[in-house]
Amino acid sequence: MSSFLKSSSGALVFSIFASTTVLAATVYIPEGSAGSVLIVEAETGDVIKRISGLEAIHGLSGAPRGRYIVAGSFKEFSREEAAQTTKPAAVSAEDHEAHHAKSGKSSPASDGTVSIVTILDTQTEEIVHRLEVPAAVHHTAVSPDGSTAVATHPGNGGISIIDLEAMKVVGFVATGPTPNYAAFSSDSQRVYVTNTGNATISEVDVGRRIVTRNMIVGDAPEHFVAKSDDSILYVLDADAGNVLEVSPASGKIART
Repeated sequence: MSSFLKSSSGALVFSIFASTTVLAATVYIPEGSAGSVLIVEAETGDVIKRISGLEAIHGLSGAPRGRYIVAGSFKEFSREEAAQTTKPAAVSAEDHEAHHAKSGKSSPASDGTVSIVTILDTQTEEIVHRLEVPAAVHHTAVSPDGSTAVATHPGNGGISIIDLEAMKVVGFVATGPTPNYAAFSSDSQRVYVTNTGNATISEVDVGRRIVTRNMIVGDAPEHFVAKSDDSILYVLDADAGNVLEVSPASGKIART
């Protein structure tokens, strides 16, 4: 899982494995099977709040100075269950169905099940939206400009693209078998996705919603982080027990 730190300046700081030494005001922790996100005061360890009702939250992400945190569920629901989960209390069933009919641009899982992405507001620390996505979510990523999020679907071979301004899923992109982790380029125009099932990293054009190229990387690429200038992706090759330095410019492994 991942956690996020919201600094006293409002910035969100990414922390792999939910541990960090960075001084910050607030930590957001996905609690998995507990069905909640825990918000903690970093310096004292005091619990500020626990947001409940979020089943099997695993992936969680945000952007520096961004307003939203995006949490993905690893549980799958029938469409009927998901409709009740995502339906806002003040919206009629008819209006809710009409909304989904207009925005259903994602690719459902072959068995008809879906999952849920929950949008949290860092200012109010409340749930502001829930969205249906086509399958269980492993990880999420938010673009540096805060406008877009993606969710990886290991069992469905691709990613969902979410417009955080319109609060809707705008597309599904097939990347490869077992997509695991995702990270955006610094200009928010591209997102990189590790496909553990065929040992590749897909580069996705976010605006066009297409894979522009695939890079062959190690044996089983999983979690990774991008250097701030986009010059290197630091990729965990889990089966081999290595960290790989991958150059996005060349698409090659620079160092193991």
